[in-house]
Amino acid sequence: MGWPSRRLGARARRQCGYLLPVARRKPGQVSEDPERVSHGCIGSPRLADEAADDSRQSAERRGNGGHAEKSLVRRSLTPEEAVRLLAVSESRRVVYLTVIKTGLRRGEVGKITWGDVALEGDRPMIHLRASVSKNRRSAEQPIDAEVVEALRDLRRGAPESARVFSRFIPRMPRFRDDLKAAGIEFEDETGRRADFHALRMTYNMMIDAAGANGPTGPTEPTTQSGPTGPTEPTGPTGPTGPR
Repeated sequence: MGWPSRRLGARARRQCGYLLPVARRKPGQVSEDPERVSHGCIGSPRLADEAADDSRQSAERRGNGGHAEKSLVRRSLTPEEAVRLLAVSESRRVVYLTVIKTGLRRGEVGKITWGDVALEGDRPMIHLRASVSKNRRSAEQPIDAEVVEALRDLRRGAPESARVFSRFIPRMPRFRDDLKAAGIEFEDETGRRADFHALRMTYNMMIDAAGANGPTGPTEPTTQSGPTGPTEPTGPTGPTGPR
């Protein structure tokens, strides 16, 4: 019996070792090894169904511009939800606070080292290296006094080469537990989700609400200081006239 698709799931390939590698196998070609046939792999309805399902999902993605038929829709947190999340997140608070107030992406914040963080001086900031930034361009993201204080408490003599948030970025189950503890639905009645990326969206929402002009994301050079807190978003700061 031939398979309905050359694109087989990893589980099917593991359980049916009789299949030749994809690059060497012709469509529908299987081993006729009697010993392996006796294991029930060839013609297994469950594994055939899995292969057919893979093929169907692949066809759906091709028919929808390469994306799954149901696209993921996210939402930002409200200022009140952000405050509640920070109140219950314990050691993860510093990560959530930093992302909410800088808009850094999960992949970016996980690669920041203490050498990228300037906590002293008139303009504390996080330097986003080009090798870390999603768009491969370096940028400087100002941070406010609340983030500075949280990062100072976190560092405690860590070397500059150490990653700042490596031990505090939660996996999805932990993040969902924090949402639940804060009374925040992971998915609302319209199907929009509040996942980790929602924290970045919250930053953008607060910048927009503050009426800030210019780039809102952390990967573009920016001069605004960002929102001062989840409950009181403010506009960009800076001198209004000659010093």
